[in-house]
Amino acid sequence: MRNLNMLAIAVVVFFSCRKSTDLSRALQPGLTDTTEIVGNWTLQASRIGFAIGNYDTSWRPATTHATIAFSSSGVFSSDGGYVYKNEQYDRYRWDSTGGGVFQLIATVVPSGNFPIYHATVRLVNKDALVVTYMGVDYTPEELYERK
Repeated sequence: MRNLNMLAIAVVVFFSCRKSTDLSRALQPGLTDTTEIVGNWTLQASRIGFAIGNYDTSWRPATTHATIAFSSSGVFSSDGGYVYKNEQYDRYRWDSTGGGVFQLIATVVPSGNFPIYHATVRLVNKDALVVTYMGVDYTPEELYERK
């Protein structure tokens, strides 16, 4: 009976400690292959978290259609439904500082009277990513799924 209990505990520990195969390698330090992000992604939901006051963590379903794309050559593109198109992001790169994220880059700095967001992209798994826009007083996020 004691051996049976030990076997049951060992099985539970084995399965609870096993790494998920669904987690993207982009979440692990030392990533060298950044190809998981390449492809087309469709907006599924968004949320706005406020830096001052309460942080709203609930995702709201997308009310508009938006698609973003990452090419293997480092080009970022978006369609007309992309809310942050005024930022003129057109490139992306792996953030080598160890944050486990990609950065969106505007090679031409946009002009006009609107905020410029520092944007990062984090792979959640092989079929989902989150884009975070670092604002001064709030931090909007968008959830995309592979198209």
